[in-house]
Amino acid sequence: MQFLSHNLEMYTFNFTVHGINTRNKPQLHKSKVNLTLHQKIFNELPECIAKLAVDKKNTFISTLKSYIFKKSFHSLEELIND
Repeated sequence: MQFLSHNLEMYTFNFTVHGINTRNKPQLHKSKVNLTLHQKIFNELPECIAKLAVDKKNTFISTLKSYIFKKSFHSLEELIND
């Protein structure tokens, strides 16, 4: 996630692809190719944390760490199913 937040210019977000105000607008755009693992994880984050990656990069990682520690995910499946 730290790599992703420092290299956002490498990715496309849904809100840059279309102007429709949907609940998925802060997620990474799913192209025709498969998403990488870190893109899939990013898309599973709550919207309030995902927005920080774009708006407030400095607080993104600390907020993400707090979220993960608070929820105590033991596997990727737990994160996705939360």
